[in-house]
Amino acid sequence: GIMYDATDYLEGRPVFNPENHTDIQTYYGNLTASLELLQRYFPHIRIIVMSPTYAYAIDSDGNYVESDIYVYNEFPLSTYSQMLEQSAANAGVSFVDNLYGTVNLYNANDYLIDNVKLNKDGKQKLAERFVYALQYYD
Repeated sequence: GIMYDATDYLEGRPVFNPENHTDIQTYYGNLTASLELLQRYFPHIRIIVMSPTYAYAIDSDGNYVESDIYVYNEFPLSTYSQMLEQSAANAGVSFVDNLYGTVNLYNANDYLIDNVKLNKDGKQKLAERFVYALQYYD
């Protein structure tokens, strides 16, 4: 399994380079290039890409705000997750949506230590989701 957290979003890293879909300096390009390499050298493995879990953005005053509406470098967290889903779909590998399906806006306070790090229960919920995906996509 491959999983990204919300760090790229929180640091405002570029999402996509339309001139080079495997530009490893971008969020989408890094995963796309990685998937291409894995599939080239390990063509028989099953790959599951897992999206970030929910994370709060931090506004200029240091307050936690909804990452679905707060943008760093032009895009909310949901766009970063959608780019992972697109890359996984293009590569023909499985995708697990954690942003809405595991730790989300409505339960984040139960599973986050701060704005992004999972507590013990959050890690357990994420592990259960991964095990479910392993069984579901088998």
